Amino acid sequence: MNSVSTVYSLICSTLLSSFLSAKTEVEVGWCIDDAGNSYYCEVDEQWFQPGDRRNRVLLIQASPDIEFTHFSDHLRDSTDVVKHTIIASIAIPGSMKRVWANTLSNGFPPSGDFYKGTESTRQYLWRFIGAMGADVIFLVNSQDSVKRMSFETSLMAKRLTDEAQMSLFAAASIFPLAQTGVVTTVEHPCDLAKAVQTLFDVNSHIKSKATDEKMCSSVVSSRKMRPTNEVCKTLVDTYGTTFRSMSYIPALTMRAKHRFGRLTLDDRMQHEVLDSIRTFERENSPLLPNSGSSIGGHLNYSYLAKHDTHNKTNWLNAALRGVQHAVAYRGDKDTFLMPHHNEMSDAVFMCGPVLAEIATVNKSKHLEALCLSHIANMARMNLRPDGLHRHSPLDSAAWGRGNGFPALGIALTLDALDIENEELLSLYKNHIDALMLHQDAAGMWHQVIDQPGSYAEFTSTCMIAFSILRGIRNRWLDGDKYLDSVSRAATAIKGRISNDGRLLDVCTGTGKQESLMDYFHRTAILGKDARGGAMGLTFMVELLDWEMSKNE
Repeated sequence: MNSVSTVYSLICSTLLSSFLSAKTEVEVGWCIDDAGNSYYCEVDEQWFQPGDRRNRVLLIQASPDIEFTHFSDHLRDSTDVVKHTIIASIAIPGSMKRVWANTLSNGFPPSGDFYKGTESTRQYLWRFIGAMGADVIFLVNSQDSVKRMSFETSLMAKRLTDEAQMSLFAAASIFPLAQTGVVTTVEHPCDLAKAVQTLFDVNSHIKSKATDEKMCSSVVSSRKMRPTNEVCKTLVDTYGTTFRSMSYIPALTMRAKHRFGRLTLDDRMQHEVLDSIRTFERENSPLLPNSGSSIGGHLNYSYLAKHDTHNKTNWLNAALRGVQHAVAYRGDKDTFLMPHHNEMSDAVFMCGPVLAEIATVNKSKHLEALCLSHIANMARMNLRPDGLHRHSPLDSAAWGRGNGFPALGIALTLDALDIENEELLSLYKNHIDALMLHQDAAGMWHQVIDQPGSYAEFTSTCMIAFSILRGIRNRWLDGDKYLDSVSRAATAIKGRISNDGRLLDVCTGTGKQESLMDYFHRTAILGKDARGGAMGLTFMVELLDWEMSKNE
Protein backbone atom coordinates (compact mmCIF):
# COMPACT_ATOMS: atom_id res chain seq x y z
CA MET A 1 0.00 0.00 0.00
CA ASN A 2 1.46 3.41 -0.97
CA SER A 3 1.52 6.45 1.30
CA VAL A 4 -1.47 8.10 -0.40
CA SER A 5 -3.60 4.98 0.10
CA THR A 6 -2.50 4.77 3.71
CA VAL A 7 -3.49 8.38 4.40
CA TYR A 8 -6.82 7.87 2.61
CA SER A 9 -7.56 4.78 4.69
CA LEU A 10 -6.77 6.64 7.89
CA ILE A 11 -9.04 9.52 6.91
CA CYS A 12 -11.91 7.13 6.09
CA SER A 13 -11.40 5.28 9.34
CA THR A 14 -11.42 8.52 11.30
CA LEU A 15 -14.56 9.77 9.57
CA LEU A 16 -16.32 6.45 10.16
CA SER A 17 -15.43 6.47 13.83
CA SER A 18 -16.57 10.06 14.12
CA PHE A 19 -19.90 9.21 12.48
CA LEU A 20 -20.53 6.15 14.60
CA SER A 21 -19.78 7.94 17.85
CA ALA A 22 -21.73 11.09 16.99
CA LYS A 23 -24.46 12.11 19.44
CA THR A 24 -27.67 11.66 17.48
CA GLU A 25 -30.12 10.62 20.19
CA VAL A 26 -33.79 11.52 20.04
CA GLU A 27 -36.57 11.06 22.57
CA VAL A 28 -39.60 8.88 21.95
CA GLY A 29 -42.46 8.83 24.46
CA TRP A 30 -43.22 5.32 25.68
CA CYS A 31 -45.48 5.71 28.73
CA ILE A 32 -47.84 8.12 30.45
CA ASP A 33 -49.03 8.03 34.04
CA ASP A 34 -52.38 8.91 35.57
CA ALA A 35 -51.12 12.41 36.32
CA GLY A 36 -50.53 12.97 32.60
CA ASN A 37 -46.72 12.84 32.82
CA SER A 38 -44.98 11.51 29.70
CA TYR A 39 -41.87 9.33 30.00
CA TYR A 40 -39.27 8.98 27.31
CA CYS A 41 -36.90 6.51 25.74
CA GLU A 42 -33.66 8.03 24.46
CA VAL A 43 -32.98 6.44 21.07
CA ASP A 44 -30.10 6.61 18.61
CA GLU A 45 -31.66 7.93 15.39
CA GLN A 46 -30.29 5.09 13.27
CA TRP A 47 -32.50 2.66 15.20
CA PHE A 48 -35.41 3.49 12.88
CA GLN A 49 -33.49 2.74 9.67
CA PRO A 50 -34.46 -0.88 8.82
CA GLY A 51 -31.49 -1.19 6.47
CA ASP A 52 -29.04 -0.62 9.35
CA ARG A 53 -28.24 -4.18 10.42
CA ARG A 54 -26.41 -3.38 13.64
CA ASN A 55 -27.84 -5.04 16.73
CA ARG A 56 -30.44 -3.02 18.59
CA VAL A 57 -29.94 -2.95 22.35
CA LEU A 58 -32.47 -1.39 24.73
CA LEU A 59 -30.95 -0.42 28.07
CA ILE A 60 -33.44 -0.29 30.95
CA GLN A 61 -32.59 1.09 34.36
CA ALA A 62 -33.54 -1.73 36.71
CA SER A 63 -32.28 -0.21 39.96
CA PRO A 64 -32.90 3.31 41.31
CA ASP A 65 -29.47 3.64 42.97
CA ILE A 66 -27.19 3.53 39.92
CA GLU A 67 -25.64 6.12 37.61
CA PHE A 68 -27.71 4.97 34.66
CA THR A 69 -27.13 7.97 32.40
CA HIS A 70 -23.37 7.64 32.92
CA PHE A 71 -23.62 3.93 32.08
CA SER A 72 -25.58 4.46 28.85
CA ASP A 73 -23.33 7.34 27.78
CA HIS A 74 -20.28 5.12 28.36
CA LEU A 75 -21.61 2.55 25.88
CA ARG A 76 -22.67 5.18 23.37
CA ASP A 77 -19.21 6.76 23.54
CA SER A 78 -17.45 3.47 22.83
CA THR A 79 -16.42 3.32 19.19
CA ASP A 80 -16.11 -0.47 19.41
CA VAL A 81 -19.68 -0.74 20.69
CA VAL A 82 -21.37 1.53 18.16
CA LYS A 83 -19.71 -0.24 15.23
CA HIS A 84 -21.97 -3.20 15.98
CA THR A 85 -24.73 -1.80 18.19
CA ILE A 86 -27.51 0.80 18.13
CA ILE A 87 -28.62 1.85 21.60
CA ALA A 88 -31.87 3.03 23.15
CA SER A 89 -32.29 3.63 26.88
CA ILE A 90 -35.15 3.94 29.36
CA ALA A 91 -34.42 5.55 32.71
CA ILE A 92 -36.66 4.92 35.69
CA PRO A 93 -39.62 7.30 35.60
CA GLY A 94 -39.24 9.57 38.64
CA SER A 95 -42.72 8.90 39.96
CA MET A 96 -42.21 5.14 39.68
CA LYS A 97 -38.92 4.70 41.56
CA ARG A 98 -40.58 3.10 44.58
CA VAL A 99 -42.39 0.45 42.57
CA TRP A 100 -40.12 0.04 39.56
CA ALA A 101 -38.21 -3.06 40.72
CA ASN A 102 -41.49 -4.86 41.40
CA THR A 103 -42.76 -3.73 38.01
CA LEU A 104 -39.95 -5.55 36.22
CA SER A 105 -39.83 -8.63 38.44
CA ASN A 106 -43.30 -10.04 37.84
CA GLY A 107 -46.51 -9.77 35.84
CA PHE A 108 -45.11 -10.48 32.36
CA PRO A 109 -46.37 -10.95 29.76
CA PRO A 110 -49.06 -8.45 30.78
CA SER A 111 -52.69 -9.14 29.95
CA GLY A 112 -56.01 -7.29 30.02
CA ASP A 113 -57.16 -4.21 28.15
CA PHE A 114 -54.18 -2.06 27.13
CA TYR A 115 -53.46 0.69 28.43
CA LYS A 116 -55.62 1.05 31.48
CA GLY A 117 -55.77 -0.13 35.05
CA THR A 118 -53.04 -1.21 37.42
CA GLU A 119 -51.01 -3.06 34.76
CA SER A 120 -50.62 -0.11 32.40
CA THR A 121 -46.88 0.43 32.95
CA ARG A 122 -46.08 -3.20 32.15
CA GLN A 123 -48.40 -3.00 29.16
CA TYR A 124 -46.73 0.13 27.83
CA LEU A 125 -43.28 -1.38 28.24
CA TRP A 126 -44.15 -4.73 26.67
CA ARG A 127 -45.69 -3.34 23.50
CA PHE A 128 -43.16 -0.53 23.18
CA ILE A 129 -40.28 -3.02 23.09
CA GLY A 130 -42.14 -5.17 20.57
CA ALA A 131 -42.86 -2.21 18.29
CA MET A 132 -39.27 -0.99 18.54
CA GLY A 133 -37.88 -4.30 17.30
CA ALA A 134 -35.12 -4.75 19.87
CA ASP A 135 -32.55 -7.55 19.70
CA VAL A 136 -31.58 -7.24 23.35
CA ILE A 137 -33.08 -5.95 26.59
CA PHE A 138 -30.18 -4.99 28.83
CA LEU A 139 -31.43 -4.56 32.41
CA VAL A 140 -28.89 -2.45 34.26
CA ASN A 141 -28.94 -3.32 37.95
CA SER A 142 -27.04 -2.45 41.14
CA GLN A 143 -23.28 -2.99 41.46
CA ASP A 144 -23.67 -6.08 43.63
CA SER A 145 -26.13 -7.84 41.32
CA VAL A 146 -25.20 -10.97 39.39
CA LYS A 147 -24.86 -10.97 35.62
CA ARG A 148 -27.38 -13.22 33.87
CA MET A 149 -28.01 -13.81 30.18
CA SER A 150 -31.16 -15.57 28.98
CA PHE A 151 -29.33 -17.79 26.51
CA GLU A 152 -27.12 -19.40 29.15
CA THR A 153 -28.00 -23.08 29.39
CA SER A 154 -28.21 -23.10 33.16
CA LEU A 155 -30.74 -20.27 33.17
CA MET A 156 -32.86 -21.65 30.33
CA ALA A 157 -33.65 -24.70 32.48
CA LYS A 158 -34.62 -22.60 35.52
CA ARG A 159 -37.08 -20.13 34.00
CA LEU A 160 -40.29 -19.53 35.88
CA THR A 161 -43.32 -21.30 34.47
CA ASP A 162 -46.01 -19.24 36.22
CA GLU A 163 -46.81 -16.58 33.61
CA ALA A 164 -48.51 -14.28 36.14
CA GLN A 165 -45.29 -14.01 38.17
CA MET A 166 -42.78 -14.05 35.33
CA SER A 167 -40.18 -11.30 35.20
CA LEU A 168 -39.50 -9.19 32.13
CA PHE A 169 -36.09 -10.90 31.94
CA ALA A 170 -37.69 -14.34 31.61
CA ALA A 171 -40.85 -13.52 29.67
CA ALA A 172 -39.27 -11.47 26.88
CA SER A 173 -37.05 -14.37 25.86
CA ILE A 174 -40.00 -16.80 25.74
CA PHE A 175 -43.07 -14.89 24.59
CA PRO A 176 -43.27 -12.69 21.46
CA LEU A 177 -43.51 -9.06 22.55
CA ALA A 178 -46.58 -7.41 21.01
CA GLN A 179 -46.91 -10.51 18.81
CA THR A 180 -43.64 -9.71 17.03
CA GLY A 181 -40.86 -11.91 18.40
CA VAL A 182 -38.68 -12.74 21.37
CA VAL A 183 -35.51 -10.95 22.46
CA THR A 184 -32.29 -11.84 24.21
CA THR A 185 -32.35 -10.55 27.78
CA VAL A 186 -29.45 -9.62 30.03
CA GLU A 187 -29.32 -8.60 33.68
CA HIS A 188 -26.08 -6.78 34.32
CA PRO A 189 -24.51 -4.90 37.22
CA CYS A 190 -23.76 -1.23 36.63
CA ASP A 191 -20.12 -2.06 35.90
CA LEU A 192 -18.61 0.02 33.12
CA ALA A 193 -15.49 -2.13 32.88
CA LYS A 194 -17.45 -5.28 32.04
CA ALA A 195 -20.37 -3.85 30.09
CA VAL A 196 -18.59 -3.54 26.74
CA GLN A 197 -17.35 -7.13 26.84
CA THR A 198 -20.82 -8.34 27.77
CA LEU A 199 -22.24 -6.60 24.71
CA PHE A 200 -19.60 -8.29 22.56
CA ASP A 201 -20.63 -11.67 24.00
CA VAL A 202 -24.30 -10.93 23.40
CA ASN A 203 -23.63 -9.70 19.86
CA SER A 204 -21.78 -12.94 19.10
CA HIS A 205 -24.77 -14.90 20.33
CA ILE A 206 -27.18 -12.85 18.23
CA LYS A 207 -24.97 -13.23 15.16
CA SER A 208 -25.29 -17.01 15.50
CA LYS A 209 -29.10 -16.57 15.44
CA ALA A 210 -29.16 -14.01 12.63
CA THR A 211 -31.53 -16.10 10.52
CA ASP A 212 -33.91 -16.82 13.41
CA GLU A 213 -37.26 -15.50 12.21
CA LYS A 214 -38.64 -15.63 15.74
CA MET A 215 -36.45 -12.78 16.95
CA CYS A 216 -38.29 -9.51 17.53
CA SER A 217 -35.86 -7.40 15.52
CA SER A 218 -35.96 -9.81 12.57
CA VAL A 219 -39.76 -9.78 12.52
CA VAL A 220 -40.08 -5.98 12.71
CA SER A 221 -37.28 -5.33 10.21
CA SER A 222 -38.67 -7.81 7.70
CA ARG A 223 -42.11 -6.20 8.00
CA LYS A 224 -40.69 -2.76 7.37
CA MET A 225 -38.72 -3.92 4.31
CA ARG A 226 -41.76 -5.44 2.52
CA PRO A 227 -42.76 -3.88 -0.81
CA THR A 228 -45.85 -1.71 -0.50
CA ASN A 229 -47.89 -3.81 -2.93
CA GLU A 230 -47.24 -6.87 -0.73
CA VAL A 231 -48.60 -5.04 2.32
CA CYS A 232 -51.63 -3.91 0.30
CA LYS A 233 -52.31 -7.52 -0.74
CA THR A 234 -52.11 -8.68 2.87
CA LEU A 235 -54.64 -6.06 3.96
CA VAL A 236 -56.97 -6.72 1.03
CA ASP A 237 -56.97 -10.45 1.73
CA THR A 238 -57.63 -9.86 5.43
CA TYR A 239 -60.17 -7.03 5.35
CA GLY A 240 -61.43 -6.58 1.80
CA THR A 241 -63.81 -9.50 1.50
CA THR A 242 -67.34 -8.06 1.35
CA PHE A 243 -69.32 -4.89 2.00
CA ARG A 244 -71.67 -5.85 4.82
CA SER A 245 -72.77 -2.62 6.51
CA MET A 246 -73.38 1.01 5.67
CA SER A 247 -70.38 2.39 7.55
CA TYR A 248 -67.31 4.40 6.67
CA ILE A 249 -65.07 1.46 7.66
CA PRO A 250 -66.02 -1.02 4.92
CA ALA A 251 -66.54 1.90 2.53
CA LEU A 252 -62.91 2.98 2.85
CA THR A 253 -61.79 -0.63 2.54
CA MET A 254 -63.78 -1.20 -0.67
CA ARG A 255 -62.60 2.07 -2.17
CA ALA A 256 -58.99 1.20 -1.47
CA LYS A 257 -59.40 -2.37 -2.75
CA HIS A 258 -60.94 -1.16 -6.01
CA ARG A 259 -58.18 1.40 -6.41
CA PHE A 260 -55.56 -1.27 -5.71
CA GLY A 261 -57.16 -3.39 -8.43
CA ARG A 262 -56.96 -0.45 -10.85
CA LEU A 263 -53.30 0.21 -10.03
CA THR A 264 -52.33 -3.43 -10.45
CA LEU A 265 -54.62 -4.00 -13.48
CA ASP A 266 -56.48 -6.68 -11.55
CA ASP A 267 -59.93 -6.79 -13.14
CA ARG A 268 -61.04 -9.62 -10.88
CA MET A 269 -60.41 -7.54 -7.77
CA GLN A 270 -62.36 -4.60 -9.18
CA HIS A 271 -65.29 -6.87 -10.07
CA GLU A 272 -65.27 -8.33 -6.55
CA VAL A 273 -65.78 -4.84 -5.15
CA LEU A 274 -68.56 -4.02 -7.59
CA ASP A 275 -70.35 -7.34 -7.00
CA SER A 276 -70.16 -6.96 -3.22
CA ILE A 277 -71.55 -3.42 -3.23
CA ARG A 278 -74.26 -4.29 -5.78
CA THR A 279 -75.38 -7.16 -3.55
CA PHE A 280 -75.55 -4.89 -0.52
CA GLU A 281 -77.41 -2.23 -2.52
CA ARG A 282 -80.03 -4.70 -3.77
CA GLU A 283 -80.71 -5.89 -0.23
CA ASN A 284 -80.56 -2.50 1.50
CA SER A 285 -81.51 0.14 -1.07
CA PRO A 286 -84.16 1.82 1.14
CA LEU A 287 -81.59 2.22 3.91
CA LEU A 288 -81.14 5.85 4.97
CA PRO A 289 -78.29 7.10 7.16
CA ASN A 290 -78.91 7.20 10.89
CA SER A 291 -75.42 8.20 12.02
CA GLY A 292 -72.33 10.02 10.88
CA SER A 293 -70.67 6.70 10.15
CA SER A 294 -73.49 5.62 7.84
CA ILE A 295 -73.27 8.93 5.97
CA GLY A 296 -69.57 8.18 5.53
CA GLY A 297 -70.53 4.74 4.23
CA HIS A 298 -71.94 6.42 1.13
CA LEU A 299 -68.37 7.26 0.10
CA ASN A 300 -68.54 3.91 -1.67
CA TYR A 301 -71.24 5.19 -3.99
CA SER A 302 -69.72 8.60 -4.65
CA TYR A 303 -66.43 6.90 -5.54
CA LEU A 304 -68.08 4.46 -7.95
CA ALA A 305 -70.13 7.27 -9.52
CA LYS A 306 -66.79 8.58 -10.74
CA HIS A 307 -64.99 5.33 -11.57
CA ASP A 308 -67.76 3.00 -12.80
CA THR A 309 -69.00 5.23 -15.59
CA HIS A 310 -71.33 2.58 -17.08
CA ASN A 311 -73.45 2.75 -13.94
CA LYS A 312 -72.81 6.37 -13.00
CA THR A 313 -76.47 7.33 -12.59
CA ASN A 314 -77.29 4.40 -10.31
CA TRP A 315 -74.30 5.02 -8.07
CA LEU A 316 -74.99 8.74 -7.95
CA ASN A 317 -78.58 8.16 -6.87
CA ALA A 318 -77.39 5.77 -4.16
CA ALA A 319 -74.89 8.35 -2.95
CA LEU A 320 -77.52 11.08 -2.86
CA ARG A 321 -79.55 9.06 -0.35
CA GLY A 322 -76.78 9.68 2.16
CA VAL A 323 -76.97 13.47 1.82
CA GLN A 324 -80.71 14.02 1.38
CA HIS A 325 -80.68 16.60 4.14
CA ALA A 326 -78.25 18.74 2.16
CA VAL A 327 -80.09 18.22 -1.14
CA ALA A 328 -83.34 19.48 0.40
CA TYR A 329 -81.74 22.24 2.51
CA ARG A 330 -82.81 25.79 1.67
CA GLY A 331 -81.75 27.63 4.82
CA ASP A 332 -78.79 29.83 5.57
CA LYS A 333 -75.74 28.22 3.95
CA ASP A 334 -73.35 29.97 6.32
CA THR A 335 -74.74 28.13 9.35
CA PHE A 336 -75.21 24.74 7.68
CA LEU A 337 -74.17 21.50 9.38
CA MET A 338 -74.95 17.97 8.30
CA PRO A 339 -77.08 15.89 10.70
CA HIS A 340 -75.54 13.34 13.08
CA HIS A 341 -72.35 15.37 13.51
CA ASN A 342 -72.64 14.92 17.31
CA GLU A 343 -70.25 17.88 17.71
CA MET A 344 -67.30 15.57 16.94
CA SER A 345 -64.37 16.37 14.67
CA ASP A 346 -65.07 13.00 12.99
CA ALA A 347 -67.89 14.74 11.08
CA VAL A 348 -65.40 16.67 8.93
CA PHE A 349 -64.58 13.33 7.31
CA MET A 350 -67.94 11.60 7.61
CA CYS A 351 -69.77 14.28 5.61
CA GLY A 352 -67.27 16.56 3.85
CA PRO A 353 -65.81 14.25 1.18
CA VAL A 354 -69.08 12.57 0.21
CA LEU A 355 -70.71 16.00 -0.31
CA ALA A 356 -67.70 17.13 -2.33
CA GLU A 357 -67.58 14.03 -4.52
CA ILE A 358 -71.31 14.13 -5.23
CA ALA A 359 -71.14 17.87 -5.94
CA THR A 360 -68.39 17.30 -8.49
CA VAL A 361 -70.06 14.38 -10.28
CA ASN A 362 -73.44 16.13 -10.22
CA LYS A 363 -72.00 19.59 -10.95
CA SER A 364 -73.95 20.93 -7.97
CA LYS A 365 -72.86 24.33 -6.69
CA HIS A 366 -75.50 23.96 -3.99
CA LEU A 367 -73.84 20.87 -2.47
CA GLU A 368 -70.39 22.34 -2.99
CA ALA A 369 -71.33 25.41 -0.94
CA LEU A 370 -72.91 23.30 1.82
CA CYS A 371 -69.85 21.06 1.93
CA LEU A 372 -67.54 24.02 2.49
CA SER A 373 -69.89 25.49 5.09
CA HIS A 374 -70.16 22.20 6.99
CA ILE A 375 -66.37 21.86 7.24
CA ALA A 376 -65.88 25.49 8.22
CA ASN A 377 -68.52 25.25 10.96
CA MET A 378 -67.11 22.01 12.34
CA ALA A 379 -63.69 23.63 12.44
CA ARG A 380 -65.06 26.65 14.26
CA MET A 381 -66.56 24.27 16.79
CA ASN A 382 -63.44 22.22 17.53
CA LEU A 383 -60.31 23.86 16.14
CA ARG A 384 -57.90 24.84 18.93
CA PRO A 385 -55.64 27.92 18.87
CA ASP A 386 -52.59 25.69 18.32
CA GLY A 387 -54.01 24.34 15.03
CA LEU A 388 -55.03 20.92 16.36
CA HIS A 389 -58.66 19.78 16.64
CA ARG A 390 -60.22 18.86 19.95
CA HIS A 391 -62.47 15.85 19.55
CA SER A 392 -65.56 17.67 20.84
CA PRO A 393 -66.54 20.61 23.04
CA LEU A 394 -66.76 18.19 25.99
CA ASP A 395 -62.98 18.30 26.45
CA SER A 396 -60.02 19.99 24.80
CA ALA A 397 -58.09 16.73 24.21
CA ALA A 398 -56.56 16.46 20.74
CA TRP A 399 -57.45 12.80 20.26
CA GLY A 400 -55.36 11.07 17.59
CA ARG A 401 -58.10 9.83 15.32
CA GLY A 402 -60.04 12.99 16.16
CA ASN A 403 -57.30 14.79 14.23
CA GLY A 404 -56.90 12.10 11.60
CA PHE A 405 -60.55 12.53 10.61
CA PRO A 406 -60.37 16.24 9.76
CA ALA A 407 -56.98 15.81 8.07
CA LEU A 408 -58.29 13.01 5.87
CA GLY A 409 -61.66 14.66 5.36
CA ILE A 410 -60.26 17.96 4.16
CA ALA A 411 -57.63 16.32 1.95
CA LEU A 412 -60.29 14.22 0.19
CA THR A 413 -62.62 17.23 -0.08
CA LEU A 414 -59.95 19.45 -1.63
CA ASP A 415 -59.05 16.68 -4.05
CA ALA A 416 -62.67 16.09 -5.07
CA LEU A 417 -63.67 19.73 -5.53
CA ASP A 418 -60.51 20.65 -7.41
CA ILE A 419 -61.07 24.32 -6.67
CA GLU A 420 -58.87 27.11 -5.43
CA ASN A 421 -60.59 27.68 -2.10
CA GLU A 422 -58.03 29.56 -0.05
CA GLU A 423 -59.94 29.23 3.21
CA LEU A 424 -60.16 25.44 2.97
CA LEU A 425 -56.59 25.12 1.73
CA SER A 426 -55.34 27.28 4.59
CA LEU A 427 -57.29 25.17 7.08
CA TYR A 428 -55.66 22.05 5.63
CA LYS A 429 -52.10 23.42 5.59
CA ASN A 430 -52.26 24.90 9.07
CA HIS A 431 -53.55 21.63 10.48
CA ILE A 432 -50.82 19.60 8.76
CA ASP A 433 -48.14 21.96 10.07
CA ALA A 434 -49.53 21.66 13.58
CA LEU A 435 -49.52 17.87 13.29
CA MET A 436 -45.96 17.79 11.98
CA LEU A 437 -44.74 19.15 15.31
CA HIS A 438 -45.96 16.01 17.06
CA GLN A 439 -44.81 13.13 14.85
CA ASP A 440 -42.38 11.08 16.90
CA ALA A 441 -38.92 9.97 15.78
CA ALA A 442 -40.23 6.51 14.93
CA GLY A 443 -42.69 8.07 12.44
CA MET A 444 -45.85 7.69 14.53
CA TRP A 445 -48.55 9.99 15.85
CA HIS A 446 -49.98 9.18 19.24
CA GLN A 447 -53.32 8.43 20.86
CA VAL A 448 -53.43 12.03 22.09
CA ILE A 449 -51.52 14.06 19.52
CA ASP A 450 -49.71 16.43 21.89
CA GLN A 451 -49.15 13.89 24.68
CA PRO A 452 -46.03 11.98 23.55
CA GLY A 453 -46.24 9.40 26.34
CA SER A 454 -49.65 8.20 25.16
CA TYR A 455 -49.40 5.14 22.95
CA ALA A 456 -48.36 5.42 19.31
CA GLU A 457 -51.64 4.89 17.49
CA PHE A 458 -52.08 3.06 14.18
CA THR A 459 -55.14 4.65 12.56
CA SER A 460 -54.31 8.29 13.25
CA THR A 461 -50.85 7.79 11.76
CA CYS A 462 -52.33 6.23 8.61
CA MET A 463 -54.91 9.00 8.17
CA ILE A 464 -52.49 11.85 8.76
CA ALA A 465 -49.76 10.38 6.55
CA PHE A 466 -52.29 9.78 3.75
CA SER A 467 -53.40 13.39 4.02
CA ILE A 468 -49.85 14.69 3.79
CA LEU A 469 -49.05 12.48 0.80
CA ARG A 470 -52.23 13.56 -1.01
CA GLY A 471 -51.13 17.16 -0.42
CA ILE A 472 -47.70 16.47 -1.90
CA ARG A 473 -49.21 14.75 -4.93
CA ASN A 474 -51.54 17.69 -5.55
CA ARG A 475 -48.76 20.23 -4.92
CA TRP A 476 -50.52 21.76 -1.93
CA LEU A 477 -47.41 20.85 0.06
CA ASP A 478 -43.71 20.99 -0.78
CA GLY A 479 -42.42 17.45 -1.18
CA ASP A 480 -38.92 18.43 -0.09
CA LYS A 481 -40.32 19.52 3.25
CA TYR A 482 -43.00 16.92 3.91
CA LEU A 483 -42.09 13.69 2.12
CA ASP A 484 -39.69 12.48 4.81
CA SER A 485 -42.59 12.56 7.27
CA VAL A 486 -44.62 10.26 5.00
CA SER A 487 -41.67 7.93 4.48
CA ARG A 488 -41.07 7.54 8.21
CA ALA A 489 -44.77 6.95 8.85
CA ALA A 490 -44.91 4.32 6.10
CA THR A 491 -41.94 2.44 7.56
CA ALA A 492 -43.45 2.54 11.04
CA ILE A 493 -46.88 1.41 9.87
CA LYS A 494 -45.48 -1.49 7.85
CA GLY A 495 -43.67 -2.60 11.01
CA ARG A 496 -47.03 -2.74 12.81
CA ILE A 497 -48.76 -4.97 10.22
CA SER A 498 -48.10 -8.70 10.51
CA ASN A 499 -47.99 -11.03 7.53
CA ASP A 500 -51.46 -12.29 8.41
CA GLY A 501 -53.01 -8.83 8.83
CA ARG A 502 -52.78 -8.37 12.60
CA LEU A 503 -52.27 -4.74 13.63
CA LEU A 504 -50.49 -3.15 16.58
CA ASP A 505 -52.27 -0.58 18.77
CA VAL A 506 -55.45 0.46 17.02
CA CYS A 507 -57.58 2.64 19.27
CA THR A 508 -60.95 1.04 19.80
CA GLY A 509 -64.15 2.78 18.67
CA THR A 510 -64.44 6.07 20.54
CA GLY A 511 -67.30 8.48 21.00
CA LYS A 512 -66.74 11.88 22.55
CA GLN A 513 -65.13 11.57 25.96
CA GLU A 514 -65.40 13.82 28.99
CA SER A 515 -61.72 14.09 29.98
CA LEU A 516 -58.16 13.75 28.75
CA MET A 517 -57.74 10.67 30.95
CA ASP A 518 -60.63 8.99 29.14
CA TYR A 519 -58.67 9.21 25.89
CA PHE A 520 -55.51 7.86 27.52
CA HIS A 521 -57.46 4.85 28.73
CA ARG A 522 -59.15 3.89 25.47
CA THR A 523 -58.25 0.29 24.71
CA ALA A 524 -55.50 -0.28 22.15
CA ILE A 525 -56.26 -3.34 20.01
CA LEU A 526 -53.54 -5.82 19.06
CA GLY A 527 -54.84 -8.19 16.41
CA LYS A 528 -57.19 -8.06 13.46
CA ASP A 529 -59.36 -4.96 13.39
CA ALA A 530 -61.57 -3.77 10.53
CA ARG A 531 -61.16 -0.06 11.33
CA GLY A 532 -57.39 -0.33 11.42
CA GLY A 533 -57.42 -2.44 8.27
CA ALA A 534 -59.44 0.20 6.42
CA MET A 535 -57.08 3.00 7.38
CA GLY A 536 -53.96 0.93 6.79
CA LEU A 537 -55.11 -0.11 3.32
CA THR A 538 -56.17 3.44 2.44
CA PHE A 539 -52.70 4.74 3.30
CA MET A 540 -50.78 1.88 1.70
CA VAL A 541 -52.66 2.15 -1.60
CA GLU A 542 -52.02 5.89 -1.68
CA LEU A 543 -48.34 5.15 -1.08
CA LEU A 544 -48.31 2.52 -3.83
CA ASP A 545 -49.88 4.98 -6.28
CA TRP A 546 -47.19 7.51 -5.41
CA GLU A 547 -44.39 4.95 -5.82
CA MET A 548 -45.72 3.78 -9.17
CA SER A 549 -46.09 7.32 -10.47
CA LYS A 550 -42.50 8.14 -9.49
CA ASN A 551 -41.24 5.08 -11.39
CA GLU A 552 -43.07 5.87 -14.62
